[in-house]
Amino acid sequence: MPSSPTKSQQVVERLNPLIGTWRMEIARPGEPAGVFHGKVAYELMPGGHFLVQRWEVDDADSPDGVALIGFDPDRDAFVQHCYDSHGATLVYEMSVGDGNLQIWRITAGFSERFTGVFRDRGNVIRGGWEKSDDGVTWEPEFDLICTKVR
Repeated sequence: MPSSPTKSQQVVERLNPLIGTWRMEIARPGEPAGVFHGKVAYELMPGGHFLVQRWEVDDADSPDGVALIGFDPDRDAFVQHCYDSHGATLVYEMSVGDGNLQIWRITAGFSERFTGVFRDRGNVIRGGWEKSDDGVTWEPEFDLICTKVR
């Protein structure tokens, strides 16, 4: 007889809209090179408590990477631990719900945030990343469109 999902597994089920492989289109404001492309894939880790994210971008200045996403009850948010090909280790918080995806990192000296909206019955995420040096004044970093491949 299958066991009932744990609370952790039930919370991680909120990430189900992300599961799959997505094609990315990345446009930086004022960039003469135009649009960059990449792919990102999300899959549940065995056990169903965490989501694994892997991404690749066809731009040498943009790192490829991997992240592990799980729910932190102390923060009442999902936490994304990222490791990238430029050697960076970053921690973001995120929320998924009501057709929205938000990801943020507020730290001294450099903060980032993403706000995206699910469209086309959840098969497209359209949004943008912003950055801030002081956590108060924000400027566009890049626009992002993710389209589900499967």
